[in-house]
Amino acid sequence: MSGPNRHIGAGVQLSFWARINTSGYMIGPTGATANGSSEGMRQILGIKTANPGPVEPEAVDITGDDTVLGAIDFGPNASPQFTMEVAAFDLDTQSKLQSTLVETLGDVRLSPLQPANPEYVDIMLIIQGKSKSKDTATDGTKSWMGYFIPVASAVPLGRAEFNERTPAADRFKVTVQTASRKPWGVTILDAVLGTTGAPMLAFTSDNPLNMHYLVGNGAITTIVLDRTPVSLAKLVVHRGNGQLLVATTDYTLSGSTITLVAAPTAGQMVEVLYEFSA
Repeated sequence: MSGPNRHIGAGVQLSFWARINTSGYMIGPTGATANGSSEGMRQILGIKTANPGPVEPEAVDITGDDTVLGAIDFGPNASPQFTMEVAAFDLDTQSKLQSTLVETLGDVRLSPLQPANPEYVDIMLIIQGKSKSKDTATDGTKSWMGYFIPVASAVPLGRAEFNERTPAADRFKVTVQTASRKPWGVTILDAVLGTTGAPMLAFTSDNPLNMHYLVGNGAITTIVLDRTPVSLAKLVVHRGNGQLLVATTDYTLSGSTITLVAAPTAGQMVEVLYEFSA
């Protein structure tokens, strides 16, 4: 994957969420961890607005002699939080985020909001949109830009308002935590990223991104992705504790199916990051 350095962007679409386990690995929207489990991320259908970003640092002015002697910068003193609005209401997503259930009564579906004793699950998000390269060699070519949010929770807030002839929007309050791992299990290293932790990871790529996971059972060697990757070169596959697999040597691709040369052992995680055509 070789996204541009300098770029311009607009819009938001094809964004996704999934649960993570206690080690920070993506485990799909259902959070299944049994051997043989395999699942992709769930699309945030109809995403309209999301304003993720780092918290501004705090500057303290030092005064004396009736003037400002200087200022001292301090790092942020709060965790990033933002509200996400979506056009498509999704009762299943709402229930999974707060560990509740959806009840069916005939053709009526019920889902609680602001439940008693809620248990908000740990999730990760990919929020992304279209961009254009402004690098000299590729100026004007299409690309994508966005944020990985490795560790967060999202509280369903329900419909923003009921108003005549006004489009409705569902809302989620997202609270972000500082992560020490990327969603595919690789530790954030100072030698690689210049830090050992971050609440968000900005990215660029040639195409939109998605993820899929598999929990090995000692026999399964195929992973069927939700979408078709652009090519074998647009796959990044990790196994176990962040071991990077090599295309062709360790796996092959046919359509949307990855075939692993060696079956992952029981309980071993395989995480796939891939680019797909929008």
